[in-house]
Amino acid sequence: MKTFFKLILLMLGFPPAATEEQKVEKLITMREARDCHNAMVATLLEITYKAAAWALFHWNLPWFFESPLISNPMNVKRAIGSLGWTVRELEDFRELQEGKMVPGKVGILVHCPDSEIKGTLMQHWVVWMGKDSKGNHLLHWGQKQELEVKTEEEMFALYRTGTPNCAFEVSKK
Repeated sequence: MKTFFKLILLMLGFPPAATEEQKVEKLITMREARDCHNAMVATLLEITYKAAAWALFHWNLPWFFESPLISNPMNVKRAIGSLGWTVRELEDFRELQEGKMVPGKVGILVHCPDSEIKGTLMQHWVVWMGKDSKGNHLLHWGQKQELEVKTEEEMFALYRTGTPNCAFEVSKK
């Protein structure tokens, strides 16, 4: 009966329960194929996945509907504000290049760098975790505890190919 109840909740769009590994992770990871906004907000604000999902009004919607309705920049910034945080938009890519923001407090909407069309349709929220000693960008992709390393050129392509371009820094109100 418990399994049947869980199946009904999943069919209605509720996120699945955390795995044992996810219960103790430092960087919050995704639980579904299209819930990167939950992992990003939870990691940025150092809250639980569930708290982020509730603030974002997250439902696991079918393919196309997820991004425009739930993981769009307006809804993400609204949710962060509702949790008592301030969102400051980055003025341009130079702020990322200079690396003056607080690591772990910057959310970025990245795009598939192949083309403008793919970049607009294939997006992903990440947390900027700073730069390494070689000047590469460190990103929490939301899928594992290890950080992704991107060169300056790769980061620029991920940020600018497609629309909307969104990068912001959060701070407690």
